[in-house]
Amino acid sequence: MLLLLHSTNKIFNYQDYIIYHKMLKAIYYVLDIHNLPIHQPFLSKDTEYNKNAFYSIPDFLIWVQEVTEKTISLITNREPTSAIIDKLTMYIRNNLNNDLTRLELTKIVHLHPDYLSSLFRQKTGLSLLEFITKERMNASKKLLVTSDLPISEIAIRTGFQTVSYFSKQFKRYENITPNQYRKKNSK
Repeated sequence: MLLLLHSTNKIFNYQDYIIYHKMLKAIYYVLDIHNLPIHQPFLSKDTEYNKNAFYSIPDFLIWVQEVTEKTISLITNREPTSAIIDKLTMYIRNNLNNDLTRLELTKIVHLHPDYLSSLFRQKTGLSLLEFITKERMNASKKLLVTSDLPISEIAIRTGFQTVSYFSKQFKRYENITPNQYRKKNSK
């Protein structure tokens, strides 16, 4: 049985097509067990060697070799955990005013969300949310003491959605309101 793929001249044996999908499944499995995202640019159907993989068996073998080499390269060139955590904490500190979701942060370090959360807690002793909130509190305390910005502006600049939520979190962490903190620590 032969398949005609994508209305092109690419003719591929059905059994070869099954082998292609088994190869993809194996690559996805390897990426997953190494906590790497499975959506890699080199696996996109739009790359030149992916487009050519269906023309002939030699083209398919070239595709297998290139995908395998890129997967091995991803695994072996992975950043050490301390570098990953450093990169992530720096990103958080530089982007406190943005929406810092776990999913967004995984895009920065290219790790599975569950693995990232576990690794982050293991290395810092804090969850991602606890770390983000702590950093936002530190930034807001600095702004409260060093600027005359209104509390509402400080809340926005440090990534809090509303002033009331900011005030509630601030009181929870500091046991005083932002205004009380400003008065107590102003020079």
